[in-house]
Amino acid sequence: MTMAQGDDYVIGYVYPFEQANRIKNAFRQADPKTNVSNAQPGMRLSDSNDNRLWHVVMIQGVKSFLEILQGDIICLENEVVCFNNEVLMSPKT
Repeated sequence: MTMAQGDDYVIGYVYPFEQANRIKNAFRQADPKTNVSNAQPGMRLSDSNDNRLWHVVMIQGVKSFLEILQGDIICLENEVVCFNNEVLMSPKT
C-alpha cells in the first residue's frame, strides 16, 4: 500500500516523512504564492481562486513560482495573443 500508487490511507497507518512531504508538495489553496510562507523547490501548488498551477523553483538562488500552463496557447498570425498582460489559452480537450 503506497500513496504514490494511489492507495487510500487507513486509520492507524503511519507513513514516513517522504510521503508527508509528497502530500505537502501538492497543496490546493487560495493564493498559494502569498499564503505559503516557506515554499520549497519542487512543490506544485494549485490556486483555488483561479485554478492555476504553480511550480516552485530556484533560479540563481532566488525562489520563484512558475506557472504550469494547462491548455493550448492561442496564436493569431504567428503571434501569441495576450489580454491584460496574460497569455490567452484554450482549455485542453
